[in-house]
Amino acid sequence: MKDGSKQVEYWDTNVRSFGVRISAQSKTFFVSRRVNGKMVRVKIGRFPEMNVDDARHDASAKLVEMAAGKNPNEAKKRARTEKGRTLEDMFKLKMSTPKSQKLKASTRNFYDRTYALYLSI
Repeated sequence: MKDGSKQVEYWDTNVRSFGVRISAQSKTFFVSRRVNGKMVRVKIGRFPEMNVDDARHDASAKLVEMAAGKNPNEAKKRARTEKGRTLEDMFKLKMSTPKSQKLKASTRNFYDRTYALYLSI
């Protein structure tokens, strides 16, 4: 894990489908389960901001929700959309930062073309 590219996952023995992904930069708790035939992975939180017991408790609640056929990631996505943030808004915000203003004109043009070609509707 010297270069930060390797990630290792460990699964909990108490709560099925609950695990932790460990990389050089972080330790992230997650649950992974099929929801309506599709494998869904939901991030619970990061260590040390969240301890293992709290993560297990949250994982159990997420797993109950997932067993009922609900995808917690879709709820997060809806919440972000309801806040009014769109990809276009975020792109414009990013391109207006002081750091982005220092980009070469060719780089800015590349970003604008890529956004218009692949990401805009």
